[in-house]
Amino acid sequence: MLISHYLHQLQLCVRRHTPLTAKNLHAQIIKAGLEYCGPLPNTLIDRYGKCGLIQDALHLFDEMPHRDHVSWASILTAHNQANLPHLTLSMFPSMLKDDELVPDHFVLASLVKACTALGAIRKASKCMPTLCCPHFVTTMLSSHP
Repeated sequence: MLISHYLHQLQLCVRRHTPLTAKNLHAQIIKAGLEYCGPLPNTLIDRYGKCGLIQDALHLFDEMPHRDHVSWASILTAHNQANLPHLTLSMFPSMLKDDELVPDHFVLASLVKACTALGAIRKASKCMPTLCCPHFVTTMLSSHP
């Protein structure tokens, strides 16, 4: 089956809030050998988060051979959606250190939401200098002509 078919089916899982269907689709994707193809892994993380399957989202994230900005934004958002903002904040340093990625505006939104949920003004003040580094500003400017 085509990747677009699975993407469409995963979107329906969220609309219908059917976690079991999301897991079944993931099994089909694995059998088809498409687990890490194109947008499927990031979409699965996002859908697992929206269906309340945070452990499944985290497992897939941890197993990904290559994580990008979308992967990170998806898992951080999933933690916020599961009312686990402390995990959002505790994972963020790994994005910088392990994957050596510069945060984008989606990651910033997840961090701000987590800090707000925790009332963590001090934590936010520690994150913001990292986000306001020259690389982040350059990335933001180049993505908005």
